[in-house]
Amino acid sequence: MRAAVYKKYGPPDVVSIQEVPKPVPGGRDLLVKLAASSVTSGDARLRAFNMPKPFAIPGRLVLGIFGPRKKVLGVEFAGTVEAVGRR
Repeated sequence: MRAAVYKKYGPPDVVSIQEVPKPVPGGRDLLVKLAASSVTSGDARLRAFNMPKPFAIPGRLVLGIFGPRKKVLGVEFAGTVEAVGRR
């Protein structure tokens, strides 16, 4: 599957489209076959690590100190459920 991946914080050119392994749904997860997705201002802020100063240190702890913990961008999507994880 293809995904928008970034391995470090920075300008738009740190994002690349790469082949990544298809995820296996865990206990309470769903695997969704994507029909549409969006790029939001939140995705741009995460990519650039653009946060107000008081949130810089807590933000690094949550999102990743040296680089992003979650390397695939995007949280808004639409599609059909392909698989359901076991409980």
